[in-house]
This record gives sequence, C-alpha cells and structure tokens, in this order.
Amino acid sequence: MPDSSFPPSQFLLRKCLAPLRMLPHFLIIGAQKSGTTTLYKYLNQHPAVARSLIQEVHYFDLNFARGLWWYRAHFPTIFQRMRVRRDLGMDLITGEASAYYMFHPLVCMRVRRTLPDARIIILLRDPVERAWAHYCQSRDIAFEHLSFEAAIEQEEQRLAGERLRLQRDGTAVSFEYREHSYLSRGIYVDQIQPWCETFPREQIHIAASEDLLFKHPAAVVARVQEFLGLPPREPERLRIYPREGKAAINEVTRTRLREHFRPHNQRLFRYLGTEFEWGI
Repeated sequence: MPDSSFPPSQFLLRKCLAPLRMLPHFLIIGAQKSGTTTLYKYLNQHPAVARSLIQEVHYFDLNFARGLWWYRAHFPTIFQRMRVRRDLGMDLITGEASAYYMFHPLVCMRVRRTLPDARIIILLRDPVERAWAHYCQSRDIAFEHLSFEAAIEQEEQRLAGERLRLQRDGTAVSFEYREHSYLSRGIYVDQIQPWCETFPREQIHIAASEDLLFKHPAAVVARVQEFLGLPPREPERLRIYPREGKAAINEVTRTRLREHFRPHNQRLFRYLGTEFEWGI
C-alpha cells in the first residue's frame, strides 16, 4: 500500500500518470536489519537519485497482484529526469529498498521479468546479530511474545510448509515466514544464489553491513555510487552506529548460534570467494 499519509486521490492521479513514470534502476533487496534503510537514505542525498514515494514499496513480494501501473506510481516522472539532465547534466536514477525481497521465493524471477537491467544491492550482516535485531524489532511491535530462545526453538515449526505455500500460490502471504524467520533469513547463501544465477554478476553488488554501519560508511557509499554509475558525492550526514543496541544477546545463546551458522557462513564464503569479519 502507499504511505497512509498520502491522500488516496493524489495516489490515483500518480497512477494515471504511470506511463510517464520511471521504473527503478536499482533495488536494495536485503538483508533485513542490515542497514538497508541507512544506505537508501545516503543514496537519496545524491542529486542524481530520486527516491520512491515510500522506501519499501513491497511490489514484488506483497503487492505484485496490484500490477505494474501501481508500482510505477511510486516513482518520479520522465520530466523530472529531463529537468535533472538539463540543470545538472546528470542522468537521474531511482530505486527502492524492500528488505523482504531477498528472502521471498518468487521475487527474483519477478524482478528478472520486470526489471532485467536493474542493479541489485545486498547488505549482509553477522547472522547472529541480525537474528537478534530482527527478534527485538518483532517483540517491540508486538509481533512476538516468546523469548528469543523459545522463538528460535519454534522457528522450524512455525515456518513449516510456508515457503512451499508461497511458491505454489503467487498471491499468498505469510506472516510467519516474514516475521518469525530469525535464523532462516541468516542463511544467506541459499538466498543469494538464485539472484547470482538469474542476473549477470556485474549487476549485483554485495557489501558488509558492518562496514556501512560501524566502520567505513563513506567508503561503502562511494562503492555503491560507482556501481550505480553515479558521479561521486559523499553524503552530508554520515553516522557511525554503536555496535550494541538497547540490550545484548545472551552469551550462551550467541555461542550456540555461532555454531549454528558456521557451516552456512562457510558455504557462503566459498560461493562468493570472499569472507566477512563475522565468519573469521
């Protein structure tokens, strides 16, 4: 759905002008709780980047049945692109960031059919810390009532059959698959491989969440801008985030999850031919 603060009548007008609107040049597809919102905000500070109506459009996962005109309604017009080219001598691009895209089983092929030339951006975070951040968010918005330890114990049961159901029914949605997939979303190699097999490798950029959030945000943004063909422009407001959130994960649980993710991380590193700091 469009932002609830956006008047429906105005959104209808945007939809009527859909043929004159751009489609996204880039998608930030995940992983959830890995800095996708932060990166999207940084990119949108560039004068040659126009943001979508809302950051997480969720067209390819939750709103695909609404059709391409609905999707186009979220993006700037070709007249804005012409104005930027005239005034700044730059080619305007646009994109969105929906962190469920990487995990949903149907999104990759939908994107390939709709946006075959799109640039795909992936942020990967330590899967243990990602799972904990995901849980804390779900708990804070009342999507989760179990303890973290109980939630990860019940995850397999909660998600049983949900992926297959989504694959079989293109209109299906699954609250459990989306909100209670604390460990499953951290098995990155199984999510990345379909994208790398479907899109040319040069259309996919993978970055470390830790570099963006905690260490070298300017360097990460610069590499993403280069990947998108943008003239270099450092964002004005870069932030180094604290490593720990409001509460830290139980150390016994952390150790247990490190062992759980170790073989999956090793598969990921072999597949990508590189390692991340959380796998060393």
